Amino acid sequence: MLYVTFASDEHDTEEDAADLGGPRREFFRLLVKAIFQDSGAFEATPNGCTLKFNILHLQNGVYRTIGRMLSTIIVQGGQAPAFLSPHVVDYIVSGDILQVHLTPDDIGDPELRENLKKVVNATTQHDLEKAVSCCDLWQYQVEGLPLTVTMANKDLFVKNVALYLAVLQRQSCFDQLTDGLSYYGILSPLRENPSLRVLLDLPGEDKDLTASLIAGVLRPSYSVLGSNRRVRGADGGQISGISPVCQK
Repeated sequence: MLYVTFASDEHDTEEDAADLGGPRREFFRLLVKAIFQDSGAFEATPNGCTLKFNILHLQNGVYRTIGRMLSTIIVQGGQAPAFLSPHVVDYIVSGDILQVHLTPDDIGDPELRENLKKVVNATTQHDLEKAVSCCDLWQYQVEGLPLTVTMANKDLFVKNVALYLAVLQRQSCFDQLTDGLSYYGILSPLRENPSLRVLLDLPGEDKDLTASLIAGVLRPSYSVLGSNRRVRGADGGQISGISPVCQK
């Protein structure tokens, strides 16, 4: 475990204290802020933080270092650095670009994001053509997109554009970050147990617990007739056992 002490900027003043966990957690809190706010390696989207392409960061291995920092925070018991957009975590846990689920809200650039949303929301061919015209400056840079966008292929157009803008343009940064997460052996458990992605995923909005919500996620699960899980009655007959099962 790391042992953390904080140095004071004032002369002849010491801030040393026994690290029983508090200074270490405070250090990791400051480290998370430095990673996601001050490093210049991330940009905000409505869905969470996504990687921002920085050629100097890539050349200097900054994304790999950040991956190692995140691994250290997780292993050393810091607060989970759960600020990443789900599409970033999709890439980390699958290692496959085709397994990444994207929406326009995963794009960091606000103008590009809003232009693509106009395409999504178009309900007529006229509105669609008008929305696509806002993409003229960059859509022809992406090979493989349909030359003519119609109501029939607009979903494919949006999916591939989002994939290009959010991942393909900065895939080398994603790969460095993923490589860094192999530090302390964190990457393997993340890939073997997808539920562990909560350590990195930005949490969704909390829902208020209501009776209808509880009724929707809990349902009875009946044991198979003749199985040992069926409770036998006093007369030797079987009584249908019911056990609550929580479905997420």
